[in-house]
Amino acid sequence: MPSKLLNEEVIEVYPYEMLAHFYDELMIHVNYKKWAQYIDEIIKSQNISNARILDISCGTGTLLIFLYKKGYKVSGSDISKNMINTAISKIRNLGYDINFFQTDMRKLSLKKKFNVIVCLYDSINYILTCKEFINTLNNVYFSLSDNGIFIFDVCTEYNSIKNFYDYYDSGETADFFYQRHSFFIKEDMLQINTFRILSKKNNKMYLENHKQRIYTTDELNSIISKTEFTTIGMFDNYSFNPPGIKSERIHFVLRKKI
Repeated sequence: MPSKLLNEEVIEVYPYEMLAHFYDELMIHVNYKKWAQYIDEIIKSQNISNARILDISCGTGTLLIFLYKKGYKVSGSDISKNMINTAISKIRNLGYDINFFQTDMRKLSLKKKFNVIVCLYDSINYILTCKEFINTLNNVYFSLSDNGIFIFDVCTEYNSIKNFYDYYDSGETADFFYQRHSFFIKEDMLQINTFRILSKKNNKMYLENHKQRIYTTDELNSIISKTEFTTIGMFDNYSFNPPGIKSERIHFVLRKKI
């Protein structure tokens, strides 16, 4: 990012309001094919047939494209209007039959039920209180058909300390410069990711502040125990192994009781 522009007036916007425009370029390193394969393996391990999948943090829809290619019926929602709009444009160009809609997972209310709901890539860490987490799980529970499953993952304290304790990154796309600073506030168990984004089209500087709460496994188990869900499994980083003290990501699989 041009250094002379770092002191320009900054316009603060909601998370992903500007990132949505180049999110796919920013996340080019993510192996979505591997993610989709892992979700596919979990679904098959739970003997769910004719799975109808809803991703409640679908972003620009890349993961759903891979799941769609595996033959699943998929839909996606996200709190960010711009992320949804990007997903819709992408799917329209591909001609795939995937439905997208905007909603906040904390207020999820659906007429149609799904037998698989997912919330991936530590999106659920954006929920900052235990109360809101419980409410979200309850909303998901009532959006699942009987015997349906909810798959989500969280990033861990170990991950924040190892990889993002005080991390800087910057880059350039066709239309934007960006600078990222990630840091971990241990006393509050908060992972903060700030993005300064310069638009080449209007020379305006935007600021996005992303806050994620880092939950312990004890906290998460306590939260789940306050819902009607049954925990089917807790797994370490794209595996079916139990998590350990050096797990950077933990996957949860919950089942709706019949």
